[in-house]
Amino acid sequence: MGSFKEELNACMQNDPPPCASVCPFGLDVRAFIGHLKRGAFSAAFRLYRDAVAFPGIVSQLCDRPCRDTCVFSAKGG
Repeated sequence: MGSFKEELNACMQNDPPPCASVCPFGLDVRAFIGHLKRGAFSAAFRLYRDAVAFPGIVSQLCDRPCRDTCVFSAKGG
């Protein structure tokens, strides 16, 4: 059996990740997190703003279903 990252890449290939699949707004969560990790906060906000009509309101009300389905959270990542 390969590393977790190899398994994840082989499993998902071109399918949307579980976190994006459950997002009621269709946010590309992987791209959003990638921007944040690189410090590209403006790009992350633009991606979020484009997916969510009222970002200020939604960020306060969202129950974050993406966290429950994140494959990395099960691995402590």
